[in-house]
Amino acid sequence: MRSLPAAKIAGINRVQWDLRYAPSNEIRLRTPPIYGSWMRVPEEGRPAGDRIELLAPPGVYTVKLSVGGQDYTQKLTVIKDPHSAGAEADIRSQFTFLLSLRDSLNAAGEMVNRVELIRRQLESIAEVKPQAGDLDRTLISFEENLQQLRLTGGQDGMRWPAQLIPKLTHIASELQDADFAPTSQQIAVNQQLVQQIKGLRTRFDQLMKKDVADFDTLLKQQGLPGLDLKIADARN
Repeated sequence: MRSLPAAKIAGINRVQWDLRYAPSNEIRLRTPPIYGSWMRVPEEGRPAGDRIELLAPPGVYTVKLSVGGQDYTQKLTVIKDPHSAGAEADIRSQFTFLLSLRDSLNAAGEMVNRVELIRRQLESIAEVKPQAGDLDRTLISFEENLQQLRLTGGQDGMRWPAQLIPKLTHIASELQDADFAPTSQQIAVNQQLVQQIKGLRTRFDQLMKKDVADFDTLLKQQGLPGLDLKIADARN
């Protein structure tokens, strides 16, 4: 869960909870868009796509305070918005479904972040540029299943089809408009996307073990520094 920064008022520390869980991990693109090599990308990358943020459902929660090596706990009850037309069971069902969407988005986002970190390194390798270009195209071919890489702004979102990641965030945004359980269609689409992520994960692992590892070996054979795969393994 997430809490807001503590505020100190007249010697009293106060921590506020906004009733929201931690959002899905941020996805950052560290290379220019396809057909958009003119775009400057900062070292930390550019944000890509929305993040899923869950509102805590009605229920009983435990607040824990640790002071001087001792823990203090207190129960609190989050009640349903009296203006909501959804039943508590439907709200809980929606929350569980959104959790699965967030997990899927994190899994897909991790692959994009790692590919982008590797592709960023390939940009600066001139000694084996043809091989670096080949690997970059292979990684792009994979990454395009997860994220649309041609977006530069404006109407590009209408010109190019949405890929897997924005499909996940779209389901979440549609579902969070009201306090109702997911529809059978939303559940079915999510199941399809989950299977796609599993297949892409298998393909991703193969790329890392074969294509990326072979290129890293080539660099070392040429007396060049290898790829910083520790960075590529980092998660948000």
